[in-house]
Amino acid sequence: MHSRILNNYRKHDYTPLDRLPIKFNFFTPEIVRYTTEANIALSKLNGFITSLPNIDILLNNLSIQESQSSSAIENIVTTNDKIYRSLALDGRKSPEIKEVLTYRKALWSGYDYIKTNPLDRNAFVQITKTIKNNDDGIRDGQGSTHLTDGAGRVIYTPPQEKKEIDVLLQNLEDYIEQNDDLDSLVKMGIIHYQYESIHPFKDGNGRSGRIINILYLLKQNKLEHPALYLSRYIFNSRQEYYRGFEKVRQQQDWNAWTIYMLNGIRETANYTYQQVRDIHELQLATQKLIHTLPLKNIDVENFTKTLYTQPYSRVKNFVSDKIKSKNTVMRYLDILVKTGTLEKETTKYGFIYKNVPLSCALRQTEMNRSLFDLLNQYGYKKFKN
Repeated sequence: MHSRILNNYRKHDYTPLDRLPIKFNFFTPEIVRYTTEANIALSKLNGFITSLPNIDILLNNLSIQESQSSSAIENIVTTNDKIYRSLALDGRKSPEIKEVLTYRKALWSGYDYIKTNPLDRNAFVQITKTIKNNDDGIRDGQGSTHLTDGAGRVIYTPPQEKKEIDVLLQNLEDYIEQNDDLDSLVKMGIIHYQYESIHPFKDGNGRSGRIINILYLLKQNKLEHPALYLSRYIFNSRQEYYRGFEKVRQQQDWNAWTIYMLNGIRETANYTYQQVRDIHELQLATQKLIHTLPLKNIDVENFTKTLYTQPYSRVKNFVSDKIKSKNTVMRYLDILVKTGTLEKETTKYGFIYKNVPLSCALRQTEMNRSLFDLLNQYGYKKFKN
C-alpha cells in the first residue's frame, strides 16, 4: 500500500485498531478447508526445494522475481529481464532497478537477522531502513499518514500518535511470539493486516510487510528456505486485496480476508513448485547435453550451475581453476549458442549470453520447438502440476 503525509489531519478520521488476538471464529469449515489446501501445497513445495542440491541458484532467481513484483505494487516498474541483464552488466542501473535490488538486499538482511533474533520491531526497522536506504525509524506522530490504493484513493488512516503506535507494535510483537490454536498460515494473514494497519513507518510499509510474511513462515518452520513470495499474487489481484483490507476495517469481515490470504499461499506454492521443478529439470537436461559436446577439461556440474545462476552470463563468470582461459570459455559458450541453448549479444561491456531455457521457465513462456525437442532428448519433460 502507498502512504502519503498530510498535515491537515483530523483525529476523528482514525478508528482505533483492535488489539490482538482477534475475537473471530477462524475455524469455519471454509477456512479450515482453505487452510488444509494451503498447507498441503506449501508442504509439497518445501519438500521439493529442500531436496535439491543447488538450492541457492533457485532462491537467487525467486528472490529477484519477488523483488520485482513487490516493487511493482508500489508503482516502481521494471521487468525481470532488465533486472537480470543489469546484474550481468557493469553499467549504471536505472532508479527502478536500484529500488528492486535494494528490496532484495532487505529481504536477505531480514532472513539473516531472524536466524538468531525474534521477528520484532528491530527486524521491522532494519528491513525498512534497508528498503528506504535511510535511517528513519518508527513514525513519531508528526504529520499524518494516509494509506492509498493503487489509484491514489485514500482508503485508511492509520494511528497517528506515537504512544498508540508503540502500544500496537508491542501488541503485535507479543502476538507473533504467542502460541495458540491458530494455524500459522491463518496467523500470517492476521499479522499482515495488523502490520499494514499500524503502518509504523512513513514509507516502505507495504514492501517490508510482504517481507515479514515470508520471515514469519520461516520462523514458524512452515518453510526451511525463503521460497514462497506472495507479491505476484497480490499484484495480480490487488483490487481484491484492497477490498479485503477495507472489509476487515469496516465490517470486521475476517473470513474474506483470511480466505484471500490462504488462497494466495496455495496458488503461489503451486505456481512456485511448478516453476522450480521446471528449472531443475531443465538444468539436468542441459547438463546431459553438455556431456555430449566437445568441451574438454570442464567441470560440467559447476559449468551448468553457473549457467543457471541467472539468465544472463558473461565470460568472466565461467573462468575457474579448470578453465583459466577466457578464449576457451568463449569457445565453449559459442558451442552452446549453436545448439540454441544460449543466445549471444554484443554490448558495450562485451559479450553477454542469455540462457534461453531458464529465461523461458522464469517467464513461464514456451521455448521454440527445436530447442524443446533438443532438451527432450536429454530427459526434459515440460512439467505440469
